[in-house]
Amino acid sequence: MTIPAAIREKMPLLHAWFDETLKTHASQAKSLSSKNWKTLSRYVPETLLNSTPFVVVETLPMPPLGTWGLHQFQHFEHEPFVAISYLNTIFIQAREVDNEAILFHELVHILQWKILGRDRFLELYIEGLLEGMYYTSPLEVMAYKLQEEFEASVPPFDLEERVARELKPISSPLTRKK
Repeated sequence: MTIPAAIREKMPLLHAWFDETLKTHASQAKSLSSKNWKTLSRYVPETLLNSTPFVVVETLPMPPLGTWGLHQFQHFEHEPFVAISYLNTIFIQAREVDNEAILFHELVHILQWKILGRDRFLELYIEGLLEGMYYTSPLEVMAYKLQEEFEASVPPFDLEERVARELKPISSPLTRKK
C-alpha cells in the first residue's frame, strides 16, 4: 500500500510534533533502569533499560491529527491508551507506571522505531491503520503477541533479536503480506 500524498504531506508536522513533545518532557524523563523491575529485566538487556527514557503523565501526549486534516486518524487521538512510545521514549500514565507488561509492549515499539527508523516505522504504522484498525496493524499485532508471551512467562528471549526477526516479513515492501 502506498500512503496517500495528503497524508505524506503532513509527515513534517508529525516529525516536528515528536521532536517538540520529547523536548518538552525531557526534564521529566527517567531511565527505565531507574526502577527495580522484577520480570522485565529478565527479558530486556540492561543496555536497553538504560537507554530508554520513560515519562509518567496523567494524560498521554497525542498528535493533533484531526486538526491537521487527518480525519481518518482522528479516532486514534481518543483511544483509551495508557502508554505510548515516540521514537526512543515511553509515555505512561501514572496509574500504570509499575505495569511491566505494558512497558514490555512499549519496549517492542521502541525497538521497532530503532530498527526501522522514524520514516519506515511511521509508514508501516500508517499503512496498518489505513488497511484495518489499531489492533490489526502489523506493528501492534507483533507488540501484543510478544506481550502475551511475556505475560505467560515463556522463557526469556533476546527481545531485540526477536523484534528484528519478526519485522523482516512486514518491513520490506516486496515481502509484506497483503
